[in-house]
Amino acid sequence: MVIKRKNPIDFHVILLLIAFGFYLPIFAQTEDITRISQEILNENEAEKKLILNSQLIKKIDSLLLVNNKKLVKIDSTGLLYSLISQDKKIHVVTWAILFDNKWEHYGFIKSYSESKKEYKVFELIPNDFHKSINTKETYNQDNWPAALYLKLIETSYNKKDYYTLLGWLPSQEQTAYKLIEVITLSKSGRPSFGKLNFFMIEKQYHKRMLFSYNSQSKFQLDYGEYSFRTRKWNKKKKKYETETFSEELIVYDHLIPMYPDLADLPEFMVPMGNAVDAFYFEKGKWKMKADIDARNMEVKEVEREKPSLDLFDSNE
Repeated sequence: MVIKRKNPIDFHVILLLIAFGFYLPIFAQTEDITRISQEILNENEAEKKLILNSQLIKKIDSLLLVNNKKLVKIDSTGLLYSLISQDKKIHVVTWAILFDNKWEHYGFIKSYSESKKEYKVFELIPNDFHKSINTKETYNQDNWPAALYLKLIETSYNKKDYYTLLGWLPSQEQTAYKLIEVITLSKSGRPSFGKLNFFMIEKQYHKRMLFSYNSQSKFQLDYGEYSFRTRKWNKKKKKYETETFSEELIVYDHLIPMYPDLADLPEFMVPMGNAVDAFYFEKGKWKMKADIDARNMEVKEVEREKPSLDLFDSNE
């Protein structure tokens, strides 16, 4: 009697079909998110944008909740910006829509709960940040200091992870804004914005950095590996010597007032042009390097995914 062996391919086909059946709805949802995002960008009527955005919120919420053991990638679309940390502990999705000359912010965070060993999803409820701008407050998902986050930087110190975000806010009354925000996660995965004093400037501490400047100016705020040269006076040799450094830095334009007596008015602050300031990470803090000669800086590596809204180089 001849016994026929079962075709082993059948089992693999079954697994493939199961996997395909799982990922097909995810693919369809991501396609819907891309389509709706594009429709919002192309729409001019506020009421129609509102309806489309309601659909977008539901789609993103549903996609983030589809699996509490894994992160599901959402492509940045030009409307929304999607950032996933390399350690896969946090996924930040933010977007902003202009309704009748007023910008509204929306966002979600999917983060890993160390205590539950699964992911949690938090919808971000925006605080009117423009009315209460300060660098001393701590916020959470229910009073989110709303911004469109363009880049995520991962650092750690003493077994604690920090997620630093470079963000954009819309202009108001001739003043444009960008900021640096730091998110930390509790053991339950709950996010905090500015929980600690992360930034040190001349022995003063801040929980976030907010840059206010003239809305017609182009303000650089970026992160990458930079090499730069500095000159120091050598007392023994009685001459200046050049030193070259290479560090991962948050680099931003050094702001100065158009006129000396207008330094307290942000709408009159503009980039100096030939000098930048920077932050480097050390022992859980972002510490400042001031007045670096921009002509002596070279970017070694900058990973940039540029949105169609061109928010890196313009303010609106």
